[in-house]
Amino acid sequence: MKTQLFGRILGVAIAAAGAFTATSASAQTRIDLDENLLNFFNDTYVQDETAFLSDAEQFQVDLNDIVYTGYGEGKNLDIFLVNEGAGFHNSLTLNGVGGGIEVFDDISAEDSQFQRSNDTFAMELGEGLRFNQNDLTPEITLGSAFEFLLHTPEDDISGNGGYTFSTTGTDNPDGLQHAVGYNYTDGEGTDWLILGFEDLYGPQSGVSDRDFNDVVFAVRGASAQDVPEPGMMLGIVGVAAGLLKLRKKNEQ
Repeated sequence: MKTQLFGRILGVAIAAAGAFTATSASAQTRIDLDENLLNFFNDTYVQDETAFLSDAEQFQVDLNDIVYTGYGEGKNLDIFLVNEGAGFHNSLTLNGVGGGIEVFDDISAEDSQFQRSNDTFAMELGEGLRFNQNDLTPEITLGSAFEFLLHTPEDDISGNGGYTFSTTGTDNPDGLQHAVGYNYTDGEGTDWLILGFEDLYGPQSGVSDRDFNDVVFAVRGASAQDVPEPGMMLGIVGVAAGLLKLRKKNEQ
């Protein structure tokens, strides 16, 4: 992120998204990410501050279809803050068919990618929340798709806040992609979904740097499909064309 933030942001206002309402997550279980995993995620998936990610679409999984799969016997959904490079005190919710659930209401960490002076901090890197299946019902059920929403505070002094950005690209107010995702399987065979948000409206400019590091978090208990590499897609198209040609020849 990129704005100059000289004063304390006094509160976080969740921007309205249609009829969206969020349920407090204050009763959820606080958990912490393994330190080795936290360091690995930071080294591997956190983009440098203001480093424009020009080919973001080549790195992302298909974030239009994030599916709740559950982790462990409790079918948990675990969400951990990996890092944040924002001048805003953003907030994060997840949204299912029946409504929304608040995850983090103030994403700010002292040791984050973007250092803010004269500020207060609500979180620590690696801090997370555990939602069990009952916490997510009826909004989200096993096998159902959902999205994450990043909310920028309306009262930010820069004047660039007040937006809600989704992992679903077509839902964003500027029509642009605002999240990138990566799949990772750890040494114990556990699948992770790593997500990074860009929190400024519009294309790269004097305001937005499109570095997708403003909120980076890791999810355990959800999945998304990899987007095939361009070369692989060309190969698939070529095979399909060959099969079609062979079929037409056989029909003649």
